[in-house]
Amino acid sequence: GDIVIILYTLENFRNGEDAEGVLEANIDGLANQGCLVYLADYPYASYAEDAGYAMEANEYISRAAKAKGITLLDSASYFKGIVNQGRSEDGLFKEDGLTLTDEGYEVLGKFIADGLLNSAGLD
Repeated sequence: GDIVIILYTLENFRNGEDAEGVLEANIDGLANQGCLVYLADYPYASYAEDAGYAMEANEYISRAAKAKGITLLDSASYFKGIVNQGRSEDGLFKEDGLTLTDEGYEVLGKFIADGLLNSAGLD
């Protein structure tokens, strides 16, 4: 089957796209088609104006992954970790603290790829 990674963003959450459980329904639909589904949360900078809202969205994403028994690729924690180790948030995020820079997307892509390889035992 196919591998599907759902990167559920703050914009999805903010727009109320999940008021009726759309995320969980999408997970079920993909799993019923034989797909191996992964769910990724979304990183944000400490200076983001919507950091509290982003944290709430990521908590929702985490609950959905647990409820559906699928792997969560916790990019928010990963980004916080590399920033705590000295990586500059300015290089990863644009001024709003939510939008990734090209470098940020590169880091996110590598994190997701490494997570898939690790989960498949190929690291």
